[in-house]
Amino acid sequence: MPEEVVKERFDRLLALVHEKASAACSRFEGQTLPVLVEEKNRSEGLLTGRLGSNLLVHFPGPPELIGQIVPVFLKECKGFYYLGEISEER
Repeated sequence: MPEEVVKERFDRLLALVHEKASAACSRFEGQTLPVLVEEKNRSEGLLTGRLGSNLLVHFPGPPELIGQIVPVFLKECKGFYYLGEISEER
C-alpha cells in the first residue's frame, strides 16, 4: 500500500477518534465533580487527577492535595482531558 494512502487513512482515523473522544469528554464540561488528585503535573503549579470515569483533569493547586478527593469545576474539555479549578464547594 502506498505510504501516502496509509498516512491519509491514519489521519482520517485520528480525526474521528479525537471527535468521538471530545464528544464523550465534553459531557461533563461546566460541572463540579470529585477528582482524585494523583500527582504534580509537568506544568508548574498544576496538579493532575482523575474523575470516577477515569478521565484526566489538570488544575492549579498545592501538592498537599495529592491523595485526596477534591471538588473541581471542569472549565474546558481538551478532547482527552479537562482543565479545571478547585471549587469552593468543599
